[in-house]
Amino acid sequence: MEKFDVIVVGCGPAGVAACKVLKDSGISFCAIDRSSFPREKLCGGGLTHRSVSMLNKLGLSLSGIQTRSCREAVVFARGVKKDVTLENPVVMVERVDFDSSNFSQVIDADHFRCESVTGVDGNILATDKGNYEFRYLIFADGVNGFSRKYNPGRERFFCVEFNSDRISEKLVVDFSAVEGGYGWLFPKASHTNIGLGGRKGKTREYKKKLCDFALKHGFEIDESKIRGYHIPLFSKKIYRKSVIDGKIVLTGDAAGLTDACSGEGIYYALASGYYAGKAVAKAIKEGADVESTYLGYTRRLCKSLSKRLLVNRMLYSGSQRFYIRLALGNRYLLRYVMRVFS
Repeated sequence: MEKFDVIVVGCGPAGVAACKVLKDSGISFCAIDRSSFPREKLCGGGLTHRSVSMLNKLGLSLSGIQTRSCREAVVFARGVKKDVTLENPVVMVERVDFDSSNFSQVIDADHFRCESVTGVDGNILATDKGNYEFRYLIFADGVNGFSRKYNPGRERFFCVEFNSDRISEKLVVDFSAVEGGYGWLFPKASHTNIGLGGRKGKTREYKKKLCDFALKHGFEIDESKIRGYHIPLFSKKIYRKSVIDGKIVLTGDAAGLTDACSGEGIYYALASGYYAGKAVAKAIKEGADVESTYLGYTRRLCKSLSKRLLVNRMLYSGSQRFYIRLALGNRYLLRYVMRVFS
């Protein structure tokens, strides 16, 4: 049986960030993912200014993949349309390329196992190919990974998306597309990602709404090629339980760390993975308590996400039109809203 100081489950942004810190700290680790890379990942693929800053902090480069920088956006609501200039550009990427690039910059063959987790018993992690012994375990396996057993009952957003060969000139955010959420046009280097997400509705209903939304903005899409996925809704209660038994740490979507207003998860994945790696490294080298260290490191993330929950209740309420008109008509509120989305 192989033994490691740390096992990281999931090699998306949170997992790679944790591995980068562990690698730089000289900690013995193994990264496990049920898929080999490159692998498909459904996602709008917009990197906010904070995400790009976090990548720079981790020493991860975007130079090997196609990107498109978007500073001009159009905001729609019921009876409202406004062109806005974002304070910080949103960098559009393809998640399959983004994740593969990050993975290749950090994790080599000696540290990687392509296996599916089947159980955790004490300090033993079981997979479909064998068992591993660990001192600490970091889960970065997303909203539907093995770690979901540790935080049952969490709320989720449902999203649908379609990639069109036609490229939109501007980034579009449309709050009238779906109840409790919004529709988007994310222009990439070679296509446009068209999607919508919200808290209420069924798959068939969302597919129909996506077709209507796309047509409204001049796109025709094939309903049979629409794909769906879930993202978690942040909960402070679940976040406070993101460290289990003083040795298991949940990060990113596995911990429900997603912006309730924009649905952004990449920044919070990168940041929480980074802090999980720092907390575990400090525990190994200095004997620090992982739970208090990790929750201390991520306290500002929690405060930020808690504020976004309050904004969510206004932005997606029955008074949505009033609040959006108010925000679009006030330069200080508009600046805050644009920071939420960029």
